[in-house]
Amino acid sequence: MTDRRRFLTGSLAAGLSAAVARPAAAQVFQGGAAPMTNPIQIGVLGPFTGPDQRLGEQMGDGVRQAFEQVNQNSGIFQRPLQFRTYDDIDDIGVAQQVAQFAAGDGITAAIGHLRADTTEFALRIYYQNRVPIIVPTTTADSITEKNYDVVFRLPTRDTDEGQLCARDALQTLKADSAVVVSQPANYGPSVAAGFLQAFNSGKRAATQVVVDLEKPDFAAAAKAIVADAPQVVFFAGISGRLGPLLGELRAAGYTGPFTASQGFWDQTTAQQYAKEAAGMIASTSMPPLALAPQVRFDVDAYRARYGAMTPVAAFCYAAAQIVSQAVRASGGGDRSALRAAIAHGNFTTVVGNFRFTAQGDPLEPNLYFYELRGDQWIYRRQARNTGFLVK
Repeated sequence: MTDRRRFLTGSLAAGLSAAVARPAAAQVFQGGAAPMTNPIQIGVLGPFTGPDQRLGEQMGDGVRQAFEQVNQNSGIFQRPLQFRTYDDIDDIGVAQQVAQFAAGDGITAAIGHLRADTTEFALRIYYQNRVPIIVPTTTADSITEKNYDVVFRLPTRDTDEGQLCARDALQTLKADSAVVVSQPANYGPSVAAGFLQAFNSGKRAATQVVVDLEKPDFAAAAKAIVADAPQVVFFAGISGRLGPLLGELRAAGYTGPFTASQGFWDQTTAQQYAKEAAGMIASTSMPPLALAPQVRFDVDAYRARYGAMTPVAAFCYAAAQIVSQAVRASGGGDRSALRAAIAHGNFTTVVGNFRFTAQGDPLEPNLYFYELRGDQWIYRRQARNTGFLVK
């Protein structure tokens, strides 16, 4: 695997490896001590073994904590929520297998998968079986391009990210010219296209430099960028591959600001390129939860049990909140009724409020911008002021 295929945030590792398919199986989690009566079953699909097991555990932790909070506050006549985990071991073949198994296993809705490719390969199964699925961690445009009406994605899609980053460069940085850097990979081109479209919609000018994926010539790329004399350079890709260009650009004489998509909002940039990338502004779908006082109880309760609420845990927690609110609105565990409740609902979650387009993307996609200071990412601003944060 040569590039990022999932919602990359914070200190998440991007290491992916091939896995061997095995029979599907489910593990049931109910939370609390007392047995549940007639629970509504929700499937959580992700890597619960293998190299990304730690991220799968974060998925389960987020859902478990959210459901326990809901069940504790439910009335005696409301059916409790229970979830089952299905291990796709981050493999596209296994993802299809467990999606089919889950669809026939009595689940009312699904939350998953971790990566864009495992999610995409399984979507047809959910659509054919009319299982509504909340996608918590992937940003690829392809997830909602098929217009499956059972799919609802939480993080901001790649094209929207590029457009919102361009708007920030225009309005906040007051840039009149930009160069977008990308690679022909699964993550980056759509972000770059969105940035170019939005930046060039006015009288400003943005150009693109594409760096070869297998044999990158960073010196040549830096030379081409400096020749354009841009006021800002935007990185649409991942730091693990495009990071060396930062130093080459400084060596070539570029002294302007760097901005970047969420593929740079990670520990690789902060630890390996802190000097070259000093002052970089990077975007992410993950809000600074410390500035959202209305979710403090949820975050503190999660932290007391599991430690820091990671982006994966936070968005899976939010997915579980949406499912629980839709269950209450629809009055039960019918798949069609639940799908309609999600499609037309307005949801309050730990990472913000959500309504969905007909394609299943957030109706009001948002980004949060962080600045690299030393080896720390410091929150600066949001693309849209929704009232979720105090600043």
